[in-house]
Amino acid sequence: MSTAFLPCYVLLAELTNPAVTSPQAIVSETRALDALPGTLVFDATLRSEFRAGEAPALSNLPTQSFAAALITPRVDLGVGRPGMVWTAWYSPRLFWQVPHLPAATDLLVLHTFGLALDVRLSRRTQVTASVGGSVGALDYTALPQVLGTIQAALPPVLQVSATTAQGVLSIQLSSRWTFGLGGTAFYWRWLEVPAGLPPDTVTQQVALSGGPGLGFRASHVDTFRVDVPIQEAWYSNDSHFLVVTPATTWRRALARRVDLSLRLGLSYAQSTLTSGASIDSPGEVAIGPVGSVELVSRVARWDEATFSARASAGVDHFLDPVIGVGVRQWFAAGQLDAVSSRRGALGLRGAFATVFGEVPTAPGVGQPDETVFSLGVWMRKRMSAYVLAECGGLWADRAPPLATPDFHFHQRQLWIYLTLAATTKPATRSIGGSN
Repeated sequence: MSTAFLPCYVLLAELTNPAVTSPQAIVSETRALDALPGTLVFDATLRSEFRAGEAPALSNLPTQSFAAALITPRVDLGVGRPGMVWTAWYSPRLFWQVPHLPAATDLLVLHTFGLALDVRLSRRTQVTASVGGSVGALDYTALPQVLGTIQAALPPVLQVSATTAQGVLSIQLSSRWTFGLGGTAFYWRWLEVPAGLPPDTVTQQVALSGGPGLGFRASHVDTFRVDVPIQEAWYSNDSHFLVVTPATTWRRALARRVDLSLRLGLSYAQSTLTSGASIDSPGEVAIGPVGSVELVSRVARWDEATFSARASAGVDHFLDPVIGVGVRQWFAAGQLDAVSSRRGALGLRGAFATVFGEVPTAPGVGQPDETVFSLGVWMRKRMSAYVLAECGGLWADRAPPLATPDFHFHQRQLWIYLTLAATTKPATRSIGGSN
């Protein structure tokens, strides 16, 4: 599921299942600050990172060895008022690499920002909203942070602009019933379009999604929810998609801290054409099942360590923001975290996504990448109350759809990193991580 185009049911999932959270990306990241009513909270963080390994310089270019340095300062501001909390942040990402990337300057600067609002209108009604964006230059390894970790096709550019806005209204109708209304808007485009591109190349997307959700707590272990998200997307090549995906989710508490969620639904997708030629068939209608299963274990203790795990898999109708097509995407993801007050923390992340069958393409372009996997590992240690150290690595690769006759992976990333992070507030293990 692409972070860039967040389906509404993910937003509404938070209304009845606090363990399920929306995926965060560089365009929409926010950080919770402890802003009490009548207070102003300020936090500044500086992260420096060194990484080395191999990765493509641009999409569809061969993998090459590299060494890179990153510096990421960040400023957070929180304002608390009775029933309301505002948070805002700004963070420039400074990236330098050897050998130099094919950019106008050797130093790549990506400006990121965000603003979030949490309002409790009454004891039963709450509104949350956020907007975030990024603009500037970034390297190949950072593109998935803007477009989503399971976004297979990546644009052959280093200059992008992206903005995400989302909001959720949640109402506790009774002790058993919950109503929610959520929405997301996403916009992204290339800032520099190379000459000689095919006329149907997608360089811009505008996407909207929204819809209601109704939750019912049947017992202390069973919760049901019905969502009807509507997604719509427009592309620079004049193609347009409309997707409606009514779905039902059943969540069961298997144990005190173990939850199982099963989602089943049906997607109706229609592609239309506003003008010109399209890489997808105008007027095509696709109807098919969607669903997912997720297992979450929030806390388990062993040998003075606390463990948490999450695993999910499913299928969804996915509107690709890069190549401008609607495809049925299969995905799987998992994570395992361990935290020890004495030894620090470590984690493992993995994700895989692909499509079955061929993907519509523009003449002469060939099959785009629609298969991707990533596997990351990290280890963090608090050096002092204000300083964290982290090391880890990433292995990722991309390939065309599985049905492609000459299927093979060709965009390998394999690198390690070391990060030092300092903050003006007492450090937690959440401020680390490769960026």
